[in-house]
Amino acid sequence: MLTNTTSGADQARRDPVPQILLVNPASTPSPHKTFEPNIYPNLGLLTLATSLQFALQHSNVAAKVLYYDGALLGDEFIRTYIAQNAHRLAVIGYSAYTLNYGSCLSLARHAKDCNAGIVNIIGNDHFSALYQEVMTRQQGVLDYGFYGNDVVEGFSAFVLGLLTGDVAELTSYPGLVDRDPRSDSGVTRCPENPAEFSRLPLPDYSLLDSLVPHADRYHREQLDFYAYVRDEDLRITVIEIARGCLKFKGRRNESGTPLNACDFCGIIPGSNALSAQNAQRAWEIIRNAFEQGYNYLFVTADELPSTFWPLVRDMAAQMPDWYRALEPADRPRMMCYARADAFRERVQDRIDLLMNTLGFDHFFVGLDGFSSSSLRAMNKGINRLAN
Repeated sequence: MLTNTTSGADQARRDPVPQILLVNPASTPSPHKTFEPNIYPNLGLLTLATSLQFALQHSNVAAKVLYYDGALLGDEFIRTYIAQNAHRLAVIGYSAYTLNYGSCLSLARHAKDCNAGIVNIIGNDHFSALYQEVMTRQQGVLDYGFYGNDVVEGFSAFVLGLLTGDVAELTSYPGLVDRDPRSDSGVTRCPENPAEFSRLPLPDYSLLDSLVPHADRYHREQLDFYAYVRDEDLRITVIEIARGCLKFKGRRNESGTPLNACDFCGIIPGSNALSAQNAQRAWEIIRNAFEQGYNYLFVTADELPSTFWPLVRDMAAQMPDWYRALEPADRPRMMCYARADAFRERVQDRIDLLMNTLGFDHFFVGLDGFSSSSLRAMNKGINRLAN
């Protein structure tokens, strides 16, 4: 838990410009839970922070963007910070998933108690799955929300409008959810903009330390979790070169949840079931992280070796000069999720391309809802007799 102030937080307190705080609260406290620190940055918040910072600079608007991960550091510090800086905080954005939704509400109520003028905006999977219920029940606590994934540009433009007092028609902000008495449900949701995925800004990882140090703490947690990372002097971060799942195709319910998704899946996908960067852009994303000091990259795309095999194949065919110029031992290494049956087809070719050509050395393999084909790939059957 982070209990002491730091120089970054002290500087933020002295800075008179408005602040936008983007926070990933810790899991909601419960008697049977213990606090287990996160080991990876919240890439969604970091991308929002990067985009918003660029928008502010481009528009010559003086404001400070702050990142805070309660899943790493706990929420005690940020509650105190909000209370002490409520007069400067213009907007607080909350990243909500089911385990931390209660903490999101607790912090949002606390912020309103400290300064009713703070604009509370919520997003991420839990909100996207239940946006109508959340907006209906949390009046006076949560002011706006953003639904889905393809909302980075909409969020940045909306916050910029709030800061400058020049908010456009609310329907012009992709993904924005607001209360609308003219709507039958009382809530209106603007469509996302999937076209933004190919032009998202390259993350500025220095923003992890915009309020208090996070980067080194993530690294320490990673060293404790992975023995080989500690032994081989690796520094991990997360990158996104593709997103989505084959099971996101087809019909969805009224909240946008795919009906074909695995029962245990908590992801609310964007408008597109599958989205992938082209090979050149993927390499730019890799280089961006590598040049900011990270040599072990967690590629977050689900089922990369199967769902996004064309992208992986193109990346191998289009390796850039900067990557080729590095000695093999100095090149960034990668890890990813994979279906258990991802390597059944042309197994040697796929393993050679991923491991020997592109530097993937760890695969998080799932049984994919206990499908028979995935189980067979692990030499397992669908029932006790077959095992």
